[in-house]
Amino acid sequence: MDKIAEDLHKRILDICMECKESGDDEIKIILMTPKSEKSDKVVMQIVEEFINNFPDERYKFRVLLKVAELICENGLFNEAFLILDKIPDYYDKSPVLYKMAEVLYRGKECNKLMQIAEKITNDYKKSEVLLKVVELLCENEKYDEAINTAEKIPDNYYKSEALFKIAESLTNKGYYDKAVEVAEKILDDI
Repeated sequence: MDKIAEDLHKRILDICMECKESGDDEIKIILMTPKSEKSDKVVMQIVEEFINNFPDERYKFRVLLKVAELICENGLFNEAFLILDKIPDYYDKSPVLYKMAEVLYRGKECNKLMQIAEKITNDYKKSEVLLKVVELLCENEKYDEAINTAEKIPDNYYKSEALFKIAESLTNKGYYDKAVEVAEKILDDI
């Protein structure tokens, strides 16, 4: 845990320096954070202090978007969600959520992928994430859930792609009647 906290500590400092030349006050806030606490508490303490003390409103939330992305890369998804919740809705969070989805997909985190898909406002990115959810559900032979998820995909191309993957998976498992039923849905959407 300490290693993750120290790594996040350094990354957040790097982000501050990268996005805007930080004054001494911002650096002191970050350096004063105790490194021995649990990483989630450390992250949230850094973020809260950063939000309250960072003087430039234009950069503050851009920095937090980057922080959420980096925290997610370390597997701290709950903290990343908490940070994203602190960012006003007029900021586009879709790119960060999509990057989080890529990490979760590699970790086969189906439920968290669904949570992310619900928060993505960009239909194209949402469709890509929901397609990944369908793939994972098919791997786990949860075909009814996969079909329901495919129906939620806003982009017709990705919806057809998802239904095709489901039909293909069903065929490979020997569920031919169900595969034909799903394949017919593809034709209905075209």
